[in-house]
Amino acid sequence: MNEEQTTRITLRLPQALHAQLAEEADEASRSLNGEIVSRLASTLTGAALAIPDSIRDEITARAQAASTTFELELIRAIVAGLSPGAPAVLVVEHRDNVPLRAAGALIDAALKQLPPDAVLRLTKLKK
Repeated sequence: MNEEQTTRITLRLPQALHAQLAEEADEASRSLNGEIVSRLASTLTGAALAIPDSIRDEITARAQAASTTFELELIRAIVAGLSPGAPAVLVVEHRDNVPLRAAGALIDAALKQLPPDAVLRLTKLKK
């Protein structure tokens, strides 16, 4: 990090948290500062969450379009999904080398398990 692109702050941490962060930083071969910066950045981008890339990309795009944060857009999506009457969504991720016809029977079977207003979304997996 270039010194001109950073801001210096004083941070007070409980000793137990400091020790845990220092241990994690050591395991990741980072400085304590690097560990803290990495963790803070990942919370703002959603990278700290174990969610599929396709969903993360969609939430990121929605956040950018709405000029809001990843976290707020994720909360909006969760609340909308929990609302009564929210449509079910079946997401099918595929690779270029897998013909969709081969997955057709599986998709049909899955759609039969979902409500009639369910949405099917095909997403190409990233390489």
